[in-house]
Amino acid sequence: MNIARVRFAEAYGDVLSVVEIDAPLRAGGPDEAWRTLFELQTQIVSAQLRVVGDRLLQTLHLAELDGSGVDAARGHVIKRQLETAFSGPDVMKCVPRGR
Repeated sequence: MNIARVRFAEAYGDVLSVVEIDAPLRAGGPDEAWRTLFELQTQIVSAQLRVVGDRLLQTLHLAELDGSGVDAARGHVIKRQLETAFSGPDVMKCVPRGR
């Protein structure tokens, strides 16, 4: 599976707080997600990362910059931006020439 999947895993009273990202390792890893969330002015309260085969599973606990929860409308924007971020060309790792 070469595509990334993004979903909010927890909702309490229309406040979203946990986003799960399942993406290929070569898709940019945590830097891609964290850069996107920074641009959206969202803070990561905590993060868990796991590598399973050639995939990176990220579980990110989010909040707005002021510490408030992420509402459903904002969650939709965040989800869409993360999906867009991981749909670009794969990030290639640098490999020394001649090796």
